[in-house]
Amino acid sequence: MTHGSGFLIKNAPNSVKSWFNSKTEENRVQNFEKKESKSLWNDVWPILQNRCIKCHGPDKSKGDLRVDDRDSLLMGGDTEKPALVPGDPASSSIIRVILLPENHDEKMPPKGKGQISSEEISKLIEWVQKGGEMEEKASNR
Repeated sequence: MTHGSGFLIKNAPNSVKSWFNSKTEENRVQNFEKKESKSLWNDVWPILQNRCIKCHGPDKSKGDLRVDDRDSLLMGGDTEKPALVPGDPASSSIIRVILLPENHDEKMPPKGKGQISSEEISKLIEWVQKGGEMEEKASNR
């Protein structure tokens, strides 16, 4: 715009100005959360690499789910339930299956494969809450 970013709303009614300001603030918050989610990826990727990638990665994708591919996480594999619902850990099956009791058939990682620590679970939940962004295709790392 040649007149500056505030030109169109400069003389608008206060209700219109406040709506534009709230949308701008909402965009700032979303952009901040995306950046924060991407930086969380540096903490999340090692967890997925150590706990999940052997069975849900490029060499083997049990249940047709890959944790190194965001599209796969969003689609959810064979279950057709999204493993990742950005911003909603309660609806994300990746969180649900790690929180199941040890003796549950769907518990991940499965019995004998080493369990995820509470700190790792917290990081995963926070990552999903903030959008589940990935910095780059994880399998290229």
